[in-house]
Amino acid sequence: MNTKASNTDSSGSLRKKTGNQLKQRVSEEVASLSVNGLLELIEELKAQQIRLELQNKELLLVNQQYEREKEKYASLFDFAPTACFTLKINGEIEELNHAGARMLGSDKKSLINASFSQFVADKSIPVYNTFIDKLSKGNSPQTCDVFIRYDNESCIFTNLTGTLSPEENHFLLNASDITKWKKAENALKE
Repeated sequence: MNTKASNTDSSGSLRKKTGNQLKQRVSEEVASLSVNGLLELIEELKAQQIRLELQNKELLLVNQQYEREKEKYASLFDFAPTACFTLKINGEIEELNHAGARMLGSDKKSLINASFSQFVADKSIPVYNTFIDKLSKGNSPQTCDVFIRYDNESCIFTNLTGTLSPEENHFLLNASDITKWKKAENALKE
């Protein structure tokens, strides 16, 4: 929907309602005013109109600034180098960035509403469930290391860091591929 068209529609509707109420309220009062009273009323209305026009310009500028900031932060999320996920409380993916989609080996659209746990390797499910359980109880932030399946055959070792949102209606996760580090760590142990 076009925002300008929507704003114009609601402005027109508001103007119409205001006009109807004004007619009802003032018709009797205007009839009883003198010429000087009417001129004063007109001056007051003009001043009020100017104040409203200035407020409207200020609101439009604030709205434009808000839209620029919103785009900036959406871009920051979408193109962050680490995988970011927003999960619903039931574990479904609500939002993810491009790095998250690459990590899970699919496109963003097809991953929305998919259960994140379906990408967790079977051997990591108990660790992941404990992680989510702790987050659900408000123990934030939490971290865990799990294997993530990115295709039917391959897994990557992933560090998940998560927190419960301030509204407590979803989880915010950051996922980092630590496969190379784990391989290096294991090589040093041998």
